[in-house]
Formats: sequence, C-alpha cells, structure tokens
Amino acid sequence: SKESDMHTETLAILPVLDGVDDSVSSVLKQKLKHQLGPSSLPIHLLVYSQEEQVGVARSRLKAVEFIEMLASKSHISEDKIVLVLVRGDAVLKPKWMDPVLEALHLGGGGSAASASMPQYDRKDPLKLSNVISFSVDRSNVKKGLPSSDNLGSAVTFNYSLEPTWMETSNNNSRDSSISAGLAGAVSAMRLSTFQNFVVQDKMLYSPSSADMEIAFNAWMCGDGIDVLPDAKASLLPKDEDPLLEGLSDFETGRIIGTWMTEGPYSTIVVEARGGEKVSDAIEEVINDVKTRRLYHLSAARCRSFDWFIKEINTSWKNLVKEVSELKGAEDISNEGNTKSTPIKRFTDAIDAEGKLGYIYDETWLRDSAPISQNMSCGNDVNYKMLSEKVQLAKPSSSAPKILCIVYTIEKYHYKISSIASTWGPQCDGLVVASDKTVTEPGLHTVNIIHEGPEEYNNMWQKLRSIWRYVYENYYDKYDYFHVGGDDLFLIIENLKYYLESDEIQSITDDVELYMGRRFARSGNKNRTYNSGGSGYTMNKRALKMLAKNLFERNDRICQPKARISSEDVAVANCFRVNNVHPYDTRDEYGSERYMHMTPKRHLKFREPKEPSNKNWYFEVMKPFNLKFGLDHFSKYSVAFHNVEPSEMKRYYSIVHDLCS
Repeated sequence: SKESDMHTETLAILPVLDGVDDSVSSVLKQKLKHQLGPSSLPIHLLVYSQEEQVGVARSRLKAVEFIEMLASKSHISEDKIVLVLVRGDAVLKPKWMDPVLEALHLGGGGSAASASMPQYDRKDPLKLSNVISFSVDRSNVKKGLPSSDNLGSAVTFNYSLEPTWMETSNNNSRDSSISAGLAGAVSAMRLSTFQNFVVQDKMLYSPSSADMEIAFNAWMCGDGIDVLPDAKASLLPKDEDPLLEGLSDFETGRIIGTWMTEGPYSTIVVEARGGEKVSDAIEEVINDVKTRRLYHLSAARCRSFDWFIKEINTSWKNLVKEVSELKGAEDISNEGNTKSTPIKRFTDAIDAEGKLGYIYDETWLRDSAPISQNMSCGNDVNYKMLSEKVQLAKPSSSAPKILCIVYTIEKYHYKISSIASTWGPQCDGLVVASDKTVTEPGLHTVNIIHEGPEEYNNMWQKLRSIWRYVYENYYDKYDYFHVGGDDLFLIIENLKYYLESDEIQSITDDVELYMGRRFARSGNKNRTYNSGGSGYTMNKRALKMLAKNLFERNDRICQPKARISSEDVAVANCFRVNNVHPYDTRDEYGSERYMHMTPKRHLKFREPKEPSNKNWYFEVMKPFNLKFGLDHFSKYSVAFHNVEPSEMKRYYSIVHDLCS
C-alpha cells in the first residue's frame, strides 16, 4: 500500500503458490477477483509447479523481487510499502489497516508519527523497524472450543524450537504486546525492513522456520515484534492448529548454526528434540552452516541469543540463571557456614508398614564386619586375574566418605546378603533401594516412590527418584556417591584410594566429577556415558547438579517422563547439557578401573578378527584405545559386574587373601 493525501490505496494483491498446477491458480485468481470486486487493482500470481517447489522463505524472496519491480514502475518509495504476509488458511478481519500503518509509523488512524523513516543500512542492522503480528482468533482450530473475537495471541517456542501459543495480557486494549515469535497467520512490516534483514536463509522450507527467522531478525537485529489487538485474523476451520507446525531437523540445524552459536543452546535444543536419535543429523547441518560461513557471521553483528532469552523469550528467560546454578556456580560445600540451605523435597519413601515420610538408616551395616574365614577359592580364570593383577590398596584413615547405593527388587533380596557380608560394610553408608521396605537383621531395604511401574523398562524413573532421595537426605554426610545393581562387586579400598589421589583431590572442589566405565554409544565418542554395569561415582557437585536438573527444571531436557531401561544413558544425557562429561578413570598405563563384566570375560575378550563380526563391547570401547588381556585391568581396579552371590564371596576372599 502507499500513502497519498492521507488515503491508503492498494498497490497489488500478490498470492504466492508453491507446488500447485495451473488449474488451482486459475480458480484462486477468480475467487480473489470475486471477493475484491471490479474496482480492485490487478491481482498478480507467482506460481511454482510441483516439480519446482522452492519453500516458504525462497517464495517470499521471489515475491519481494516482484514487488520491487512494481514499486519501481509506480515510483513508490520502498520504505512506504507495507508487506503483508497472509497464510492461505487465514482470513483478515475488517479495520486492520489503520492500526498496522500507525504501528509502522506510516500514518493511518490519525497518528502524528512521522511517515518519513530513514533508509536502513545493513552496517547498522539495529535500525530495522518493527514487525507486526496480527491477533489470531483460534476458535475454529479445534472443534468444540468457544468462540472469541478478542483473543490476542503471541507465540513463543520451547527448548526443542517448537512454536507454542501464549496469551497476551491486553486482549481488550489497543496497546500492543510483544511476542517472541511470529504468530504466522498474518504479519506485516515495511518492505524495507524485510529487504534489510541481516539473514535471509533460502533453505527454510516450512512456514514455522521462515517465521522463526523473521522473529530472530526482528528482535536481535531490529525493533522486535508487536501483537496488535485491533489487527485481527481468523483461521479456516481445522481439527489441528496449522500455525504450530514444528521445524524439521534440517531447519533446526540451520537456525541453531545461524543464531545460537555461543553457549549451551545447541546442546539443549538437540537433547530436547530427541538427543541421540537426531544429534548426528542436526550437528551435521550446524557444522555445514558454520564451516561455509553462511549466515552466523552476519547474525553476529546483532544482539546475542543470550540477550534474546533474557529480555524477550519468556519461556527461556531463566535459562542462563538455571545453567549457572545447576553447574554449581554457588558454594556447594557450604564450608565455613553454620547453616546449610534447606533442600526442597520432591521424593518420599514408604516404611515397612506402608507409611510415607520414611527416612532410611543408611548406617545399618556400619557396625557389621565382612566375612573373615578362609574359603576354597579354586584356580580358574577369575582367580588368575584377581590374584595376579589386582592389588588391594591401603587408603588413609582420612580418605573420603563414600555412600554406596544398590538398586534391587524383592525377588532378588537374597543377593543383598552377599553384599552385606563382603564389601557392603566397608562403605561409609549403604542404601539398598527396592520395591519393598524391609528392616530385618542382615537386610535393610527402602521403597522410594517413583513414577510408573516397578519394571526393567522403567529403570530410569526408579533411578531418578533414588538420586533425588539421596540428595535430599544424605548430601551433607558424604563426599562421594556410587550407584550400581545387586550384581555389583566393589573393592572399596581401591575406590577410596583413587578418590583421595592427588589427581582427583586437585579438581573435586572445582568441577563436577562423573566417574565410571566410559562407553561411546554406537561408537560415537560425542555420545559417551558411564556404564551402569560397573556403576558410576559422583562427587558432591555432580550429585547436586544431577538432582536439581532431574526435578527442578521446567522442560524435557532430562527426560522427566521417560519410561526407559537405559538409566545410565539418561544420566549422561542430563549431565551433557550442562557440559559435564564422563571423566577418564583409566590409570597411568591406560588400564581400566571400572569393569563392565566379570574378570574372566574381560581377560578372554579379544578384538574381532573380521570387521564384519561386530561386537557391541568392542564398538563402545573402540574410541578409547581398548587394551586386552591382563593389560586391560588396572592393578587398583574398583568394580566388576554380573557377579553372582556365591562368586561375590569368592572374589572378596581372593582380593583380601582369605583363600585356604
């Protein structure tokens, strides 16, 4: 539109049809002429066939090129032209033009604002004018919703970059409200604003991705987005909301690589969209954008994404603060304080009588002694490895305190007696988490409430609650926390010896330590986790970070509702978004301390002779220079997995020189 003697007249109607045939475009043109009447100016159609679909972003650019040609012929300043983007399923409601022109400082509605805005300069992108988003009546989107004529809506997006609606606070006012994203039904801006967007990625095919790029251009490089209650549009009846279509993984990678180049945001988005399932595809696109220096250098001239989430996007507003807190920026140890900060409780446990509020006594084995009588230990491969390679360390009397955590179910309570008579009493505290609370001589278990059923495929929910319960009840009492299953054999002396070493003590107060047997999932070193088989060990900082992330986040980053068995992978994913990765626990010779299998199986394991004979263990260990035979074991090994109760007593006797 152009301004002439305070009257606004239409320059052209320009639908852009992507992927349709001539018959469809002809029908649409006739319908538009009928609606506009005989006095309207010409309707120009830009049509792309099914074979030459170009996507939304490129279609808009081609339309703008055509508008520029019309403006040149009509001798109209491009700064006086309003570009209105209307979805095909949106209907403009009456009296929208005046508030739009007024908001864009182009007159209309009696505005005294100057119509002569300066031309924009790409060298100073922050001079870009604002973008207008129409209020959307969504009453027809889902059947059965009540009608509303004054539903002023704004759009934001969550951590997976899915657009979501949020209501504006002034639906009945003529004052505008800001929106982090673009509503997408109808939006308007000066043509010169669109022309001077710092980033115009032609590879964004969907409406949601193209609108998201406009939003970032408008906010980070211009005056932002205003939702106008007096400029309204409605949607044609549909069962689902067409405005909230998500981005593809390809489009997500393009957006991240351009606008989120600093901080933890790319990791957060990837994890929220599915983590490992999508990471390779998205990261490949991100790297391509950065390597080819496509758009991120242009976007770097604008405000940062940090600024955007702090000031504009309310759903991400506290993210930087959360990341700082969850990474342990505050004083975790509380040393020198007479009072510790109370920990908010999210978990509970049931006592033997079925009553809630139970606090388990983790010191129940403290006065017990492990087996001391000699036994026949045999002379098999397990004996060979444990007697010839593994040594028993002598930690100091001031060694760190360790809380050991074992998870089990009532069916396997018989396994706990072997732990209680071997390595269990050497822990400074022992928590046995089960599906039934038992307080009997030689057996103390606790039923910690968790979401979902008690089954293997829901192990993640069980471990989530265990870690939070441990944090809420035992955090101040211990220095390190080790978790594993009921088939775990620990050499506590060697674990304490390692934890009090100069290597660990020099860093434990400053970083989150997440220690165990590293596996590269599917051979991808970027997806490393600590195997749950041998268990994994955390310092206080790591425990606090994990527990807070598991229960105090308002997103899906740490999979709060997932029903999965791979709890060890889920723990690693939660740590990874906070830039915490499994610590390399190998000794100075490159030998492993945490063992995923029994001594026998590790000792006999060899690299597959044929590349086609893939072995899962070799694949997950290959990136870490796997050693074989006796060289595989550290002499101060700390953990073994898949150990039967009878073997547990034998292992303990071999290591502690109790064999007859």
